[in-house]
Amino acid sequence: DAMAVLRKILPGTEVDSPSGYKITRWGLDPHSRGSYSFVSVGCGPEDIRALGRPLDSGRVFFAGEHTSEEHPSTVHGAFISGRREARSMLGRWHAADSYHEAVAQAQAV
Repeated sequence: DAMAVLRKILPGTEVDSPSGYKITRWGLDPHSRGSYSFVSVGCGPEDIRALGRPLDSGRVFFAGEHTSEEHPSTVHGAFISGRREARSMLGRWHAADSYHEAVAQAQAV
């Protein structure tokens, strides 16, 4: 259970259960048949970096092919960005004595 894992890695922090969720079935949607991003005319590397920046003092992280400068619009880019963000989360949480200290460090940046 994902919530049990979050509570285990964030001891001393109240981890609320989600209020809801949505499961997409792109392969079954006759109108989408999947999707991918593309870098529009006039956009550049800084725009891609902006899409991947953490929010909420380093509490919300983004991964996906749309955040990969080296491999945008590819499954490989999505995979690599997921690993990048996992490392980022672990680094923030384990480098500090507590999750709250990590958030304070993120706010100071």
